[in-house]
Amino acid sequence: MRSRHLSAFFSMLTLVTGTLPLSAEPFTGIVAFGDSLSDAGNVFVATGGTIPAPPYVGGHFSNGPTWVEDLSVNLGLGTLRPSLAGGTDFAFGSAVTGNSVPGVTSLVPTITQQVGLFLSTTGGVAAPSNLYTVWIGSDDVYQAVSDVVANPLSLPAIQSDVGAAAQTETAAINALATAGATNFVVPLLPDLGNTPLGASAAVLATSLSALYNADLVSDLTALAATDHISVGFIDTFSLVDAAVSNPAAFGLTNVTDACYTGPFTGGPPAPCSNPASYLFWDIQHPTETGHELIATLAENVAVPEPPTLPIFLAAAFLIFICRGRTGRTHQNQTTV
Repeated sequence: MRSRHLSAFFSMLTLVTGTLPLSAEPFTGIVAFGDSLSDAGNVFVATGGTIPAPPYVGGHFSNGPTWVEDLSVNLGLGTLRPSLAGGTDFAFGSAVTGNSVPGVTSLVPTITQQVGLFLSTTGGVAAPSNLYTVWIGSDDVYQAVSDVVANPLSLPAIQSDVGAAAQTETAAINALATAGATNFVVPLLPDLGNTPLGASAAVLATSLSALYNADLVSDLTALAATDHISVGFIDTFSLVDAAVSNPAAFGLTNVTDACYTGPFTGGPPAPCSNPASYLFWDIQHPTETGHELIATLAENVAVPEPPTLPIFLAAAFLIFICRGRTGRTHQNQTTV
């Protein structure tokens, strides 16, 4: 049902562009890195099954699986499990690019540390047959917004910090490429000004999200040209903005409020009765529905339908760059 809504929305778009698949051969697995937007249950395992608690579902910071778990199933690669349970999803809720944000335990591995943990399990090799996903930076930007609100004069320094965070993500991807990885799916930051958490400083949250994305795309485009890797970007920034502007096109009725406003430790108040029609599960995370929308875009990036893939450049959903060798295969709520 949700994919039909997305297909219907794509049918309204007029601009098309040709694309190339990330890999000439089927992927053998997915290795995921990032924060709560990709965490399949690492924080849940690390806390002995206490965080996130019901009504959060299955150890996810949502009411269902994350987009990358959906992507794994959609690509026929099976269930993606958290690394702490022997799987290949190394994402942790509350993870940031560099130093942990205030109030968050330093035991949560940064993106750099996540990559190190993965490589320690493989003898330093990142198999080129895998698809690697990296989605990080939201918590960095939420913290940046908080810092500027507290001290507006800090904006120039904070903007520099945001750029440095994007460079750190690029460096993590470069480390994977150096170890042999060739195919990456990299979601951009959503428009955090359109999330319930970012709404109180919407203009600032939007601008810093856009700054992070611009720096990341620039950095990774340059990296792809020199490291001979393929990078598929998912423009979740424009996806969120489009959903907020036209919720009915996505089968949604509420794109501004959180379905659940309680703590990560669970308890009252009760969540909304119709989460499938909400974009946001809590004040910063998408619902299962939102994750499904992102997964559909990710699948189109990983395995685009020939000969063209519809995209919306005025509010572009997908940005695709490929610099690979021909034929090469492969919060209450604290921010989390």
